[in-house]
Amino acid sequence: MANSKIYAGVLPAFSDSTRLRLFLGTMLYLAQGFPQGVIFYALPTWLAVNGASAGEIGTVAAAATLPWSLKFLMGGFVDRYAYLAMGRRRGWLIGAQLVVVFIFVSFAIIQPDPSQTLLIAVLVCALSSATATQDIALDALVIDLTPEEELGRLNGFMFGGKLLGIAGGTAFTALLIESYSLQVAMIGSLAFFMIPAVTAILIRERPGEKILPWTNGKASPEALSASPDAWIPLLKTAFAAMMRRDVLIVLALLAIYGAHQTVMDSSSALFAANVMDWGETRFSSLIAISNVGSAIICLTIGGWLVDRLGPKRMALISGFGAAAIISSLVFSKEAWGSDTFFTIWYLAASLAILQFYLAMLVLAMRVTDQAAAAINFNILMGGFAMGGTLSGLSLGAIEAFGGMGALFTAAAVLLAISTSCAIFLSRALGPVGETGGDAGDDEVPVAALP
Repeated sequence: MANSKIYAGVLPAFSDSTRLRLFLGTMLYLAQGFPQGVIFYALPTWLAVNGASAGEIGTVAAAATLPWSLKFLMGGFVDRYAYLAMGRRRGWLIGAQLVVVFIFVSFAIIQPDPSQTLLIAVLVCALSSATATQDIALDALVIDLTPEEELGRLNGFMFGGKLLGIAGGTAFTALLIESYSLQVAMIGSLAFFMIPAVTAILIRERPGEKILPWTNGKASPEALSASPDAWIPLLKTAFAAMMRRDVLIVLALLAIYGAHQTVMDSSSALFAANVMDWGETRFSSLIAISNVGSAIICLTIGGWLVDRLGPKRMALISGFGAAAIISSLVFSKEAWGSDTFFTIWYLAASLAILQFYLAMLVLAMRVTDQAAAAINFNILMGGFAMGGTLSGLSLGAIEAFGGMGALFTAAAVLLAISTSCAIFLSRALGPVGETGGDAGDDEVPVAALP
């Protein structure tokens, strides 16, 4: 107990330190990205190499994706229930990480054969559910405790950590599977995951709270006042928050951007394979280079630019810029087949889209009401996922209509429409402290309404 007192007195709380927020956000998104690299990339590759059919791999992929499509449902429980002595979100965060540890251990003990599709799908769904819950709790914690003027930089650090985690989870796990076995890969993945994940145990949300259930501390007044004590008031608050003008505009922006991303990613892969005649390794290497470059941007100037210019202005600049870059491919058919042109085009488009994505995340966080942060933020991100699903169903028709040119035209147009939504957002979503313009009732926190 004495050590707990000393320890609690030395370390600042998440709410009190900008540097701590940047560090913790990066570490926890690194921990989140690592299992995603395992389940979305390393395991499907392992299945393919061992002769699994497209249908079997698709079953595992669907199991991995399902929990992320239903995050808004879990968000209600994260908002409603909490062990407040440890903060509103840390209990969920740590609990989700313990489930990740359990599933990695289960994978190592069971050692499923590649032919055991259903068993693998169940394990993958459980692992993905835990990772999605970690994401819900962490995003809600960030919305609760981060000043608005820091959201851009913090999102840059978090997304940079996630990109590095996905890259590490993919490469590290694949290397261990190929060199040793699935069992060794799962044990190694567990060890790698725990290094950044342990930071959630070391840091409190607010001063005076417990580090762990058996240490000294108590619920903060802020957590007690913000935590809903019944479902009906929580759902009323969440519904009222979703009906605000800026929230609905951001929801439309996210859904249309999700449609763009599916078209863009699929079109780029098809272009690399069918026009450039590149193999999987070459295009995967370009994606890896893009991810590393994106991570560097995120960890340096990406988030800072969003804070400096404001998420609304950054969305307009980067969104229209990215749409113009994508369109340049459609009007440069004479350069199709040039490795240099395609590489430069892909990297330029990816970095411009990254800035739009960061601005979009900050917009979503800025319009999210703190009282129902887990529900509302994940409804917004659910719109993003739904847009991607719907556009994916139309890819065949678009290609049949006009080939690769039509696909990239659709990607550019969708991004331009998504960006245009930002024009109608209130000026309150500019740089923090900027005055002017009528933000309407979007300036009034829903939680403060009677």
